[in-house]
Amino acid sequence: MDDKKAIELTEKERLEQLEKMWEFAKELPDNIIQAVPDDTVVTIPISGAFFRAMGKSLDYLMTTQEVDEVVRAAEYIKLDYKGDGIDMDLITDFDTALWTMSHLVSEFNTQAILQKKAVEYDKTAYFKVIEDNKENPLKPLSTKEIEKRQEMLKLAKEKKEKEEKEKKDKDS
Repeated sequence: MDDKKAIELTEKERLEQLEKMWEFAKELPDNIIQAVPDDTVVTIPISGAFFRAMGKSLDYLMTTQEVDEVVRAAEYIKLDYKGDGIDMDLITDFDTALWTMSHLVSEFNTQAILQKKAVEYDKTAYFKVIEDNKENPLKPLSTKEIEKRQEMLKLAKEKKEKEEKEKKDKDS
């Protein structure tokens, strides 16, 4: 069995597996617990809808603290909790929650791209769907639409550079 892939189950199979796991857990002595070793990776299938919920949870989490505390915690995460400026006494449950959610979101994005499951959407429309807390009814952008937008961006950049050059020449 490939341990790098999530095991896909039907809802019925998932419920049967959960029941078996609970039965097994109930048979264990009270002084035994099942846990995953720190160096073991478990692959979890996460839908785009669940990912959006994770993003909203991360956004909410950051609203529960003062801005200075969020910035400090984010800086600690950025520094991977290493370095001279890290005061380990300042680390709180908020730091742990922020680190956890940030890494889940980051890993999801990375895996979605690596697994070629990420598609392109109109950014404004996509964030409007998230803001409205709706399912994603958007269709991904076509290759033709992406190319058209890239060309428009290129033309806008060229126009801006031309205008800046003309202004500079005029001012000289």
